[in-house]
Amino acid sequence: MFDEDLRLLSPNECCAMLDCGRSKFYEIVREGHLDVRQFGKCSRVTMKSLRAYIENLPPQEVKDIFMRQGSAAPAQRGRGHKREDTKEVCS
Repeated sequence: MFDEDLRLLSPNECCAMLDCGRSKFYEIVREGHLDVRQFGKCSRVTMKSLRAYIENLPPQEVKDIFMRQGSAAPAQRGRGHKREDTKEVCS
């Protein structure tokens, strides 16, 4: 049976899992946080090292996320509501 921790991930797969861009991903690699393996001409990251990196990230309170962005929480911004000045078009 295949061990999931031995799976090799591409940089794009890592970016999707971390929800970050390639620049941030390569910054994390340069800092030595991820175990990068060479597979031919391709660079791959082990699932084990990606999991370890994610597990070692410090927890963040929800209110800190919104305060950092300088905006109100999504529920307070009125998302999902129609603008009053828009007209509905019926066909």
